[in-house]
Amino acid sequence: MMRAIARYGVRSVSGDEKEIIAAFRRGAAVEGPAIAEYESRFAEYHGMQHAIAASFGRMACYYILRALDLPAGSEIIFPALTFWVIPELRDAPD
Repeated sequence: MMRAIARYGVRSVSGDEKEIIAAFRRGAAVEGPAIAEYESRFAEYHGMQHAIAASFGRMACYYILRALDLPAGSEIIFPALTFWVIPELRDAPD
């Protein structure tokens, strides 16, 4: 079954709520075997050694910027319509 990716807010299919709550209760909503499997299969599909899933686009940008290991003072340019938190990632904790 194909599901739409939510653009604004969460979209779910009837019955998803029970699985989501169960995943949180067993500690597998943010980390766990299903997410590890997804990352592994995603990396394999793209011919990479590993992949990291991100819960939000801003975290994905943070991971990308950290992976680039740019020197202090580097200029990073984002589109004008970028969510304001993205440029503020410089203050994110390690």
